[in-house]
Parts: sequence; structure tokens; C-alpha cells
Amino acid sequence: MVRRLYTRFVKPISKDTDTAEREIILNFLLVGIFCLSIAAFIITLMAPILSREPSFPSRLFNNFIIILFIVSLYFIARYKQQYKLVATILTLLIAIFGLSIASQWGILDPYSGLLLGLAVVMAGILIGARYSIYITVILAIALACIQQGQASDNLHPNLSWMQAKPAFGDVIGLTVILFVIALVSWLFNRQMELSLKRAQRSERALERQRDLLEIKVEKRARQLEEAQLDKMQQLYRFAELGQLSTALFHDLANHLSTVNLDIEGISSGVQPDIMNRIQQNVGHINDIVRRVRQQIGGKRSAETFDVQGEIKEVVKILETTAKNADVKVTIKTDKSLKPALLYKGDPTRFRQVILNLINNGIEAYPPDHSKKSQAKEVGVALSRQGTRLLISVSDYGAGIKQSSLSKIFNPFYTTKSKGIGIGLFIVKQIVENDFDGTIDAKSDKLEGTVFTVSMPRTYYARAA
Repeated sequence: MVRRLYTRFVKPISKDTDTAEREIILNFLLVGIFCLSIAAFIITLMAPILSREPSFPSRLFNNFIIILFIVSLYFIARYKQQYKLVATILTLLIAIFGLSIASQWGILDPYSGLLLGLAVVMAGILIGARYSIYITVILAIALACIQQGQASDNLHPNLSWMQAKPAFGDVIGLTVILFVIALVSWLFNRQMELSLKRAQRSERALERQRDLLEIKVEKRARQLEEAQLDKMQQLYRFAELGQLSTALFHDLANHLSTVNLDIEGISSGVQPDIMNRIQQNVGHINDIVRRVRQQIGGKRSAETFDVQGEIKEVVKILETTAKNADVKVTIKTDKSLKPALLYKGDPTRFRQVILNLINNGIEAYPPDHSKKSQAKEVGVALSRQGTRLLISVSDYGAGIKQSSLSKIFNPFYTTKSKGIGIGLFIVKQIVENDFDGTIDAKSDKLEGTVFTVSMPRTYYARAA
């Protein structure tokens, strides 16, 4: 019931928050004054029955006019959305009423002071903060004029109330005015507290939205980076394929030449085991084609391969590149390792690691290499440390700054003028994900730069 009455008569219609706060205070005041006017009208009407005093038609008429006036103001404020006009009229009426009492009963009359204070408070809350200053100045001038008129005997206020004893009705009148002032202040403070709570909720909501946005942006950035890395890996595979092409075509040419000689031998009937050799060479050709397809498609296959044999194949592939750069590539194997060092994994991915590291070592030597006393060399060393296989690739080229060592495995970080910063990142991914190993880099001006790949012995394959 109370909620319905509030929604019907008090709840603001304006969508603007500041206007709605002022509107709700004005609506409360108008509804309160209307209720007081109705009560006064009923008391005046029932006066002959309650106190056996004659009814005064003029009082009833005045009360009725006041009720109609309040209803008109409420209608203009609520349905015509002219709340500022109504607030101004109501404030001016209270101020005029207070000044009227001051002129009739003296400026020291308590009713006059309270009504003028109420006018100042209402002007500041309902119309605007600066209007409380304006009306205070106007009221001060008006009170000064009234005081001057009373001092010059132009106005003759009735000061008999100063000698009379206060009645209970005076207490009620003062209490009503004080209650109205308290009500206006309470409503304003309540609206301010609600506005503050709304602002705090909005701030918390914005903070949550900001946090969610940061998470979404970070997630999207990771997705874009992963997509970019995927594309770069594909491009990198094609770049590697270009490096492999020379050696692959050389192998194919050798096998095809052998097959051609064997076919000629069949024609002349010279070699009896030619068919077996032809099948072997065709098998080698098929193996080369299969590896090229895997390299292009990025497919992985676990096979048993010879570590030293694969490293020698990579060195053979990069033979032309090393020769053009005047760099010598050497392979050194620890005596504790078997000649046929079998390992189980993806040989194509393993080649990718070794090819990248050796190629980086070759490119580490600038054309104007300053270390004339030292030959350009890239060394590949195989050793065993406990249960792990160590593969070290070293060079004595330009070296890597200490500040860059912790970043060289990050994607898109490069120390080369023409690099794209993806090679070592891919190497690290392959070593860790495909072979459950680790890779480390050290660089020193005297000892050179060394990349060490460590792979667990559990990945050794048993000989057939």
C-alpha cells in the first residue's frame, strides 16, 4: 500500500538523476503540506462540535483556497515537469509569509526567523546551491528595511506577544516549522547518500568491467600471438625446406644416377643383384619424399634414428652455406658414447633443432670477422652427463650480450639485423615438447657462444 502511494504520488518522473532528487523532495513537501491543509480544514469544520465555538466560513474558504493552490502546484510540478518554477513559487511564498510576520509582530518573532530559514534551505536544496545566497541577501535587505521602518515609527508591529506567556499552540506551530526544516534536510541528505551509493556501485561495476576487459584483451592478445606464431612456424618450415632443397636434390640425383646405371646393367646382363639395389635406391628416394612431405605438413612421427647420422646429414645439408661463409663445421663425439647412438623420436624435428643451431653459429661470424688469429669454426660436441645426452653447438662469432641471453628464446626477439626472432623459440618448443629436454645458452668473449641441448636417456631407443 505504502509502495503504491509512493509510486503514484511521490516517485519522480524525470530521468535525470539530479533533477529526480530535487523532484522527490518537492513532491514530499507538497504532499505533506496538502495533508496538513486537509487536517486544518477538517479541524476548522469540526470546531463547533469539538470546542463549541462558532464556525468561521472565511477560515473554511481560506483553507479550501490553500488546498486548491497546493494541488495546482503539485499538478504543475509532476505532470508539466516544471518543478523549478513550483519550487521557486513555494520558496518565495514562505519567504513573503515570514517577512509579513516580521513586519506585523517584529523581526524578533521566532516564527518569522524559522520561516525565513526554511526559505533559505529550500532555495539551496530545491532550486540550486547559489540561490540560497541570493535569497539570503534579499531577505537581509528586506529585514533591514522592516527594522528601519519600525525604528522610524513608519511601521507599528504588535509586540504584545513578548509580554504574553507562551501557549501550547505556539509549541505546535514552532514544532511544525522545525519538522519541515528537518524533513527537507533529511530528504536531501538521504538523496545524497543514495547518489553516493549509486556512484560507489557504478565505480565497482566499472572496476569489474575494467578487470574483465583486461582479461579479454590479454586473452585476445594471446590468441593473436598464438595465431601469429603458427603462421610464422609454417613460414619457417618453408624456409627450412629451401635450405634442405640443395642436399635433397643432391641425394635424389645420386640415387637416380645409381638406378640409371643399374637399369643399363640389366640391359647388358652384367650385374645379377641389380634388382635388389634398384629396390634399395627407390626406397631411399621414397624416404626422402616422405620426409619432405612431413616437413611441409608439420607432421610428427616417432622413429628410431641415429643421432650422429642425423647430425652428419645436417652438416652435409649446410655444407654449401658454411663454405660460402668460410666456416668449418666439426663434429666431436665423446668416447663414452656408442658409435651408433640410437634415439627414439621424430628425426625431422631433431634435424630442425640441429640445423637451426648450426646455421645460427655460421651466421654468428660477420664478414669482417675481427678474430684473425682464430679460424671460423662451428663445433658440434656430443657427450653424456649422468643419464642425459648433451649436444653442444659452439662458435666464436659476434657473441650475445648478457642482457639478451634471457630473452633470445622469447618469440619475435632477435639480435640479428635481418632476423624475425622465431627460430630459437621453435627450437626451445621442440626440445621441451618433443624430446622432454632443455636448452641453455652461454656467451663469453673468450670462450665463445655455446648452445647446449640436454635430452633424457629414457628416450634412447633399444637396438633392433
